[in-house]
Amino acid sequence: EAHRSHFWGGRTPGNVNRIFGDHGGLHKEATALELQPKGLSYIGFTATPDERTLRLFGSPSAVAGLWQPVHTYHLGQAEVDGVVLDPLQDYTRHHWDEAASLAEKAAFVVKHFQGCRDNFEE
Repeated sequence: EAHRSHFWGGRTPGNVNRIFGDHGGLHKEATALELQPKGLSYIGFTATPDERTLRLFGSPSAVAGLWQPVHTYHLGQAEVDGVVLDPLQDYTRHHWDEAASLAEKAAFVVKHFQGCRDNFEE
């Protein structure tokens, strides 16, 4: 996951420098400019690329000053391909009795999750 929090202010750039070496300062300089250093390719997957992420993982576009992803795989296509799940597929709403106590609600939730757990092999 090429999430921006991993690179900007996180430990990832320093770890990449440590693993691949600094190449005479070029890697740190490129990282500071939020670009890929020459001779190294960062490959990342994210659903929320911002401009900084595109500068690091993407390529320059035909429009000056803009960056674009090298490849895109849209969520709609992933849904068609069946590689993402609908988080609301098995959603059920429980209507509580207004007088239900917190203990009663907690007992219901625990019982529900135990039933869900029983659907999986250990």
